[in-house]
Amino acid sequence: MNLDIVIYLALIALGLPVLANGRRFTWLFAGLGGMLAVLSLITKDVTVAWTTVLALGMGLVDWSSTMVVIAALVAGVALGALTMLATRPAVALASFAGVGFVCMNLAILFGVGKPWAMALYVVAGIVAATAVFMRPDWGIIIASSLTGAGAVAFGTCLLYTSPSPRDS
Repeated sequence: MNLDIVIYLALIALGLPVLANGRRFTWLFAGLGGMLAVLSLITKDVTVAWTTVLALGMGLVDWSSTMVVIAALVAGVALGALTMLATRPAVALASFAGVGFVCMNLAILFGVGKPWAMALYVVAGIVAATAVFMRPDWGIIIASSLTGAGAVAFGTCLLYTSPSPRDS
């Protein structure tokens, strides 16, 4: 089984409950944020079909799919567990990663260059994290909705366009 498909299914499976109940399940929202942070920074080319249009990450390192899945799971579990101890900072970090992921991928989808897309990732993440600190209730609602919707949309897009074993 191709491990890239596991990543796509995990994005969809975690994105749906975060989209529906992100404020109630802050630990799940934080876990998805940790996973998206790893995917945003590590993954070079998760998909073959859309590498020029929609790349999940900036490709800081070129790791195998197995290492990407392990790193994403570790970051997700770590940030989810951190939520049990310090909710607001962990949720702010998840908001930074999740909203930044969505904005970066939308920018890449619309043809913005990768350095500018990464700058947009940072700016959108700072705005989202600040919103969580300033207005926690509304900040979590908006950030978790954007993160969940983005994870479901990009996971579905990538799952639909990924190469199928039937194609060869």
